[in-house]
Amino acid sequence: MEQNNQNQVNLSQVSDIQLKAFAYDELGKIEMAQANLRLINQELTTRAKSAADASSNGVVNPDLPVVK
Repeated sequence: MEQNNQNQVNLSQVSDIQLKAFAYDELGKIEMAQANLRLINQELTTRAKSAADASSNGVVNPDLPVVK
């Protein structure tokens, strides 16, 4: 397989099976990124809810800076 200096593959030089394998690998990366984004969003939602609940109860979040 021919590669240039940036570690890129000349796609015109690879077989159909290799192209399909590349596509399958990229799909796996996309699915993993989507799962990671869902987890990050879930954690942010949980933190926002915790902060809202704490502020409604008069509890100060120790992770937030104190503004004087």
